[in-house]
This record gives sequence, structure tokens and C-alpha cells, in this order.
Amino acid sequence: AFAGPAGQTGEAGRAISRTNFLGVINTVAPTLARFAERGRGQIVIIGSLAGAVPLPSSPVYSGTKAGVRAYAIALDRLMRKSGVRVIHVAPGFVATDMSASLNMELPYLVSLDDAVKIITRGIDRERREIMFPWQWRVAAV
Repeated sequence: AFAGPAGQTGEAGRAISRTNFLGVINTVAPTLARFAERGRGQIVIIGSLAGAVPLPSSPVYSGTKAGVRAYAIALDRLMRKSGVRVIHVAPGFVATDMSASLNMELPYLVSLDDAVKIITRGIDRERREIMFPWQWRVAAV
């Protein structure tokens, strides 16, 4: 998802978009009617802080994550009428195998255990959006 000095090709951008944005819609959309019929439940959508603090090294990735964020927020506003909550989780860098494979500095890296605790606490507190770490959340506001 890293761009070269001239950006990303249309082909690369479409591939990233199919995975990051359309993949979320293709996963969530088939469940919505059943949630609405039940009149309760939670849908947690994992995005990225790059959707609120765009990364110059990854403009398409950042754009798709901004789309995921907008989708989750709008979907929450729609589904709350039926008693269903949609929560958007926007982590910064989390210590995983994927982040370890990145050849770049990972500021404010959060351990996987801490990320799980932050997400779980946010869900329990019925947050609509969970952004972490706090240093990136402040930059996003």
C-alpha cells in the first residue's frame, strides 16, 4: 500500500480499494437485515487512524480507510434506529506480524495486548468510535 514518488497506479489503487473498502462492505452488508430484524446487536468495523490522519506514503490506503470511517459512522446513524450499534475502531500502529513487516518508523506503537484492552473497553463503554493511541487521536481531531 506504499506509494512511489509518483503515487500509485490505477491498478494498485483499485486493488487496495477492493480489499480495504469494498471488503468491509461485502462483509457487513449481508448481516444488516438480520441485525435490524433482531433489533439489537453490535457491529465492530476495524479501520485505521490513517483514515483520519492520512499518511503521505499511502494516499490510496488512507483514502480507503477514510471511506471505511465514513461508512461506519453513517451506518451507525442509520442502524441505531433499529437498536443496532456500529462501532468504528481506528488503531494506529499495533505490534503485529504485519506491522513488523513494514520498513518504516512506527510511532507510538501499541502492543497487541494493549490494543485488545483498548478496543474491549471502548466497546463496553459503548463508544461510537475508538481511536488509539491517544497521541494520534489528538492529531485526528
